[in-house]
Amino acid sequence: MLRALALALVPLACAGSDVFQCARDTECHGTEALGRCEPNGWCSFADDTCPSLRRYGSHAGHGLAGTCVPAEGTTAGETSEGHDSGTSDPTGLSGESGPSADASSSGSTTESPPICGDGVAQGDEPCDGDDVVVTCIELGHDNGTPTCRPDCTADDSTCSDCGNGLVEAPETCDGSVNGGSCVELGWFGGTLACAADCLGFDESGCTNCGNAVTDIGELCDGPITDIFSTCDGIGYDAGTLACASDCTFDISMCGAMICGADAVFPASECPTQCDSCDSTTCYFDCDDTSACSGLNIACPAGWGCELRCNGSSACEAATLTCPEYFPCSVTCSGTSACADASVSCSLTATCAMDCDPISTDVCLGAVLDCGSDGCHATQCSGTDPDVQCGPACSCTDCL
Repeated sequence: MLRALALALVPLACAGSDVFQCARDTECHGTEALGRCEPNGWCSFADDTCPSLRRYGSHAGHGLAGTCVPAEGTTAGETSEGHDSGTSDPTGLSGESGPSADASSSGSTTESPPICGDGVAQGDEPCDGDDVVVTCIELGHDNGTPTCRPDCTADDSTCSDCGNGLVEAPETCDGSVNGGSCVELGWFGGTLACAADCLGFDESGCTNCGNAVTDIGELCDGPITDIFSTCDGIGYDAGTLACASDCTFDISMCGAMICGADAVFPASECPTQCDSCDSTTCYFDCDDTSACSGLNIACPAGWGCELRCNGSSACEAATLTCPEYFPCSVTCSGTSACADASVSCSLTATCAMDCDPISTDVCLGAVLDCGSDGCHATQCSGTDPDVQCGPACSCTDCL
């Protein structure tokens, strides 16, 4: 009896060809049958042949029309997230669409399922039209912006992979440089490389060496005419100082190195990588907790250099590469300020590490790798840095 009643009334309750989504039980009531709004937003009616004694009406969506409601169905009047009451026939009889009752007035909350083609990426849609919410990186690529296919799946053909040897938009280059040179970018010469992300050029191999002007980063350029640029001026016995092809000093015609004699040429413009300068020294200031922790710092050519580490772990695990011919020093103040730091002294200039003994473990694990000139650590505590003297003419573990 119930089976016959349900089959007779389903067409009445959900007549028409439109999918009807409900928000409350009363929207599933026909002239003779009282339907129920299931949690998924579809009307069901009594049917004693179903384990749940309920069967979805003919206007249920998602392929559920005419199928049995699962036995674990919820109680009448409940709705589930992910559906919206949408627009439907409130009587379930005419098949004509109209605004459904406000779900909020019944205490239920429903949201419509994603609709591909509406221009809004919803639910598990990675995109819809111009609304693309997934990135090329999420799709396993390096650069670019994916587009959207008509079926709302992401098209990664517009993404690029740096390192595959192909220049793909938005890449500037990939691997070997394509169509660029140091000269085109305003340098005098050198070798232009591709940046690690392929989105630009790496100009670190470009140089102005050869333009007969001693630029920042060069010790000389062409024949040496500066009266300060002499063998004894850079710490060697008398001789003739020349300029090498890479704009560094050629000391092959100088005498022996004078221990402790550093270059002190008058400097001009302060290099951009320095925090500040005086007449001959470039200063790097690391004045905060972990301010320069883990950094690789290279002193500029032609300048004395001082790294000032003030604060807990200020220069922890940092590395400092000292300049050729010019003095270099590191000052450390603060708990573990220079712990595990590494300093590479030049072959031809003095080098020092000053560790404040009041600070805990200030230079614990630090390494001072000396060259051939003077090298020493000062004000050490029980956690002295490891001073590797090597061929240094004057080297002291700790003063």
